[in-house]
Amino acid sequence: MPIAAFVLVLLLLIPACTSPADAREYSDVKTLATLARKELELRGSSQPVELNTPADRLFASLVDSSTGLALPGATVTLELKSLLALAARNSRELQNAKEALQLAALDYLSQAHRFQGIPFVLADANGTAAETGDSLDLGGDFGITRLFENGAEAAASFALSGLRLAGGSLDLSSTLNLTIALPLLRNSELNLARENLTQADRDVLYAWRTFERFKQDLAVDVLSSYLLMLSSKQRLANEDANVQSLMKARDRNIALFDEGRISIVEVDQARQQVLSAENRMVLAQQSVERSLDGLKSLLGVPVDVALVGRAEDLQGLDALLQDTWVPQERAALLAAMRQRFDLRNSVDAVTDSARRVLLSEDQLRPGLDLNLGWTLPSEAGRPLRYDSAAGIWTGGLNLDLGIDRHSESLALRGADVTLARTLRQQEASAEAVKSEVRDSLRGLSATRSSWGIAVQAVSLAERRAASTLELLEEGRAITRDYLESQEALIRSQNDLVNAAVEYHIAWLRLFRDTGALVMAPGGLDYELSRTLLGAE
Repeated sequence: MPIAAFVLVLLLLIPACTSPADAREYSDVKTLATLARKELELRGSSQPVELNTPADRLFASLVDSSTGLALPGATVTLELKSLLALAARNSRELQNAKEALQLAALDYLSQAHRFQGIPFVLADANGTAAETGDSLDLGGDFGITRLFENGAEAAASFALSGLRLAGGSLDLSSTLNLTIALPLLRNSELNLARENLTQADRDVLYAWRTFERFKQDLAVDVLSSYLLMLSSKQRLANEDANVQSLMKARDRNIALFDEGRISIVEVDQARQQVLSAENRMVLAQQSVERSLDGLKSLLGVPVDVALVGRAEDLQGLDALLQDTWVPQERAALLAAMRQRFDLRNSVDAVTDSARRVLLSEDQLRPGLDLNLGWTLPSEAGRPLRYDSAAGIWTGGLNLDLGIDRHSESLALRGADVTLARTLRQQEASAEAVKSEVRDSLRGLSATRSSWGIAVQAVSLAERRAASTLELLEEGRAITRDYLESQEALIRSQNDLVNAAVEYHIAWLRLFRDTGALVMAPGGLDYELSRTLLGAE
């Protein structure tokens, strides 16, 4: 009967083993809780995070798995208000950044588990068959271990053992065990015992900041790429309109030449200008294709899938272009010092390095550990019956005078050097951030000026082209004058498109470089970003 009971216990415990599916679900629940806690610490609020690769990625639905090529007619329509959501779902780089955050949380959970009670159940059964007789040896060990923040380690267990010789009954016995190991000098400080947990916890915060910073970079890259793609399409449309206008001028000149009113020179000038314009159209088309491919890569969309953008999204830049607010350098620098996630990580890295110096100093101290133990065996043949008077107490001290602390001394000096280096890196990071902000401010000012100049240039070029055409029809201008006016017009129109887009991108970069970038469903949340930048 005791053997049957022992086997029954083992059979009941086997299903308790964790399956892979349960392990993944458990890990995800714990990871999400950890990330929510850290996001709350970082931003004052938390939102659900999708840990695994989204199942609705466009790559999966638009590509033929048998060929690896896009399905015939596969097309993705883009618009500014849904562009970032599309990038969040499909960007491979964003998924990599999210997985780095997940790994940091998993490492923290692993470290935190060491300070929780860890139960264990061990069992064994060994049989022997020999001429002298058969024997069966059974054993089981049930207990819990825990590491405490003061460096102490404790374990409590219930050990069950049994032996049956040939022809005999099973002789069961058990033992209650309790052990405690407590460092009194070296490794006894509270912060030293939990250093790995402390660093893992901070690493989750750092990973969150890095992830948020990456999202800002990705948002700027995606929106910039999209706007540049739209501007390249607009330039293509301008070039096409220019070709049509020049072809009309060419045909007009041919008709006038046939009438004997102009020379062949003016006809050839018009023909040459058409060819030049058509070549620019070819180059403009190539520019559109390159910009589309770059945008596809950022969005994680298969490169052989067609992308269609909304030209109307360029018109949404008009409101920003009319705003005359100019950010002040000091306000922008203060915003960056306060809000840049990567800079805050470099500042906290100094704290980590200083803490490691203390850790290294502690390792130079003598080691003195107190070991306590208590064992209570059961009565013979009665595994659940105990006599407290039979308990055995043990105690001892282990002393390590630390005569040789050569490695520890070298480690301490290394920690000092690392701290000095981290301080310099923090200073360099701060200076780099200030340089980026100042450069962004200069870029904003330059693109604003370029846009204003481009507006005037287009207005002047339009007047010039119109007046030159009138003079040409009146016979008071020659073909060269008209062609030059058309060349100036198309160049100024393209410059205006470029200037408007570059000005908007300059704002995106400034908000990103100051850490004030806030994205809304329709793109940049200009008002909130401006507030974070220091606008009144």
